[in-house]
Amino acid sequence: SVLLENAVYNLLRQKGSVYYYQTKAGAEIDFIVKHGKDYFAFEVKSHAHQTDVNRLQRLSQKFHVQNYFVVSQAYSPLANVVYPFQL
Repeated sequence: SVLLENAVYNLLRQKGSVYYYQTKAGAEIDFIVKHGKDYFAFEVKSHAHQTDVNRLQRLSQKFHVQNYFVVSQAYSPLANVVYPFQL
């Protein structure tokens, strides 16, 4: 949702420079944060699914971003899923 993305953006901008990325084909990464020399990719979802994690992993690897997380509002047992309060 727009409210969740806005809340996540406000949390992330306290951590470093925040960028948005979209390929010509339309694939996107909601937020890329530069913190020091490191980059972190974040995709915001109400409910995280394995397909979300896999897609973000592929896009992150394409751009040499080693740290990637799906930010979920709802609980998920998947790896690389975090919650807004953990940002």
